[in-house]
Amino acid sequence: MSAPALWAPFLHTHLTHLTPPTFTLSTLHHTPSLTPPYSPRARTCVFRGMFGSDDPRSAAKGPQTASSDLLTFTTDVRSAKVPDLLGPGQEDRRASGGGGRVELVFWVKEVNMQWRIRGDGWVLGPDVGGRGEGAEAVKAALKGRLRE
Repeated sequence: MSAPALWAPFLHTHLTHLTPPTFTLSTLHHTPSLTPPYSPRARTCVFRGMFGSDDPRSAAKGPQTASSDLLTFTTDVRSAKVPDLLGPGQEDRRASGGGGRVELVFWVKEVNMQWRIRGDGWVLGPDVGGRGEGAEAVKAALKGRLRE
């Protein structure tokens, strides 16, 4: 179980100024036919709350008794960002998985603050409750970051 992040209350306060709460998501796109085999990709996404929170914006509902500092957004499985979030070697776009490196950037003009958050991206697919390799990897990644 992890302790609350010290930055989280400040981020939450700053995000109240964003309508809608958009951020830039940067990923590495695998391009094996090119050298180097990765190309940066950036796109605008809408922040949907923290995983497990009771925030009405939150699209990713965790256990009712859990909270986290894991930022969430939603996307269509057909989106080009899904393979980037999954990382190389994970071919099934409809399955859970992840570990692709990401960076999120929020610009909050009202407080003159840029937030840069780096980490691993994870996809929670319809199989997340199962025992597949990707689902197990997602659950293992979440387990150490949820507070109950």
